Amino acid sequence: MDSPAWQHFCCLNTLLWSSSSKNNRKENKLETITPYPVFQIGNIVITNTVVNTWIGMMLLIIVIVIIKIFNPEMIDEIVEMITGLISDLINVKNPIEYVPFLGSLLIFIFLANNLSFFPGLGSPSQDINTPISLALLVFFSVHYFGIKEKGMLRYLKDTANPIIVFPFEIISQISRTVSLTLRLFGNVISTELVVAIISQLVPVGVPIIMIALSLLTGTLQAYIFTALTGTYISTAVQQKES
Repeated sequence: MDSPAWQHFCCLNTLLWSSSSKNNRKENKLETITPYPVFQIGNIVITNTVVNTWIGMMLLIIVIVIIKIFNPEMIDEIVEMITGLISDLINVKNPIEYVPFLGSLLIFIFLANNLSFFPGLGSPSQDINTPISLALLVFFSVHYFGIKEKGMLRYLKDTANPIIVFPFEIISQISRTVSLTLRLFGNVISTELVVAIISQLVPVGVPIIMIALSLLTGTLQAYIFTALTGTYISTAVQQKES
């Protein structure tokens, strides 16, 4: 018959093993939503986010080439659809000028948000560095388009007219950049976590609905990000009355 001390030892060992197993599962789960290094080129560390982005871009190119070979008319229809969508998002005299930038932004964010549907891949938008990079790209692009349309002096005059609002304009520029970052990152990461949790709790049936919800959220966030960018560009290039 086992002694009480041996029984206590076995019980403690079981608890420790169970705790370690749970921690390992948590670490594996966190590993899928946090960036980690894959390989290194010199002093440059390449994370899984960069690798997933490269793979996503290659998949997009492959799909475009296949469509171009077997159904060239579809490419024209897609371009026409994106052009019409962008034209509705931006209130300027010549919206076609901004279609390449806004269209590329829309396609990239849509792909980045939904790349996790492919087995073994993760969404680059889950890494905070991706939304930050996109928001900074929008920040500098808005000023670029504004200066290109008006010229440096006129653009600065419109931005700081009257001069008392200039500090508030700076705060507004910074806050909307932060807002773009957190909106994209927060919505994508929260949706991915909810889908992962529901899939663990109810592995049959319900995950399909949650995956559809995740796809809808990723698509909607790509549209919202692009629409806000179009609004910022419209504001930057519009001429103010003297």
